[in-house]
Amino acid sequence: MDDAAKPAPGSRIGHDLPVAPMLVYRFDGKGGVTELPVDKASPAATTGRGFIAVVGNSGTPEFRLWLKEHLGEPHADAMTMPDAHARCTVVDDRATLVLRVARRETDPDDIRRQPLTVWIEKGRIIISSGAHLPELVGLDQWKA
Repeated sequence: MDDAAKPAPGSRIGHDLPVAPMLVYRFDGKGGVTELPVDKASPAATTGRGFIAVVGNSGTPEFRLWLKEHLGEPHADAMTMPDAHARCTVVDDRATLVLRVARRETDPDDIRRQPLTVWIEKGRIIISSGAHLPELVGLDQWKA
């Protein structure tokens, strides 16, 4: 994909919501949260009871590529399926949870739901959705 076709950080998609870039947070297990650079998204970057949270927009090519590189193609595809049904799949010591959530900015009478997929493993969770994720999951309230 050429640079002109890529969504720019902060650009807007449906319902005039900004496209959420891929964000990485470290929850320290003591109530503190810090934003990290993307290259620190490994579960090895945690200590003690803390964990890494990776939040990405399933519609961006960059996030899809990152998922394929870090989870493998089958898991990456499962994380970005647009019409996924709600479910939980457990494989070994990992789980994928798919939820259907209402978007905050939609009409209250609109019953459409947005898929939100969560990959859970020791030391890291990955949240993928086409919605404006930082607002949807309230990440700004956790930042120090």
